Amino acid sequence: MLIPLKIIFCDSPASGVITEEVRKHARILDQFADHILHCLVVIDTVGSHPQRGLLWDVRLEVTLKGQELAVERGHHHEDIGVVLDDAFETALRLVADYVQCRQREAK
Repeated sequence: MLIPLKIIFCDSPASGVITEEVRKHARILDQFADHILHCLVVIDTVGSHPQRGLLWDVRLEVTLKGQELAVERGHHHEDIGVVLDDAFETALRLVADYVQCRQREAK
């Protein structure tokens, strides 16, 4: 099952490369838990650094059965791949905690 995924680009043009990277991360998240109902990814630029260029920020909202998880990374980075990896890794940990909690409740 592929989770409904919505990707929003704020203050930056939509990119096929970034979109495909987000989809790759979402597929991993989807394979991990079947409780996910929806995933919203907001990609934003938060300014620029004189030597490093654009700084990226990613916010995730993952809707699960009975709960909504939000991941907003506090740091900004010039490499969108690093920011996406960090945000989805955090989301995966939160979803894992949710799944473990549900399994304990079922026992």
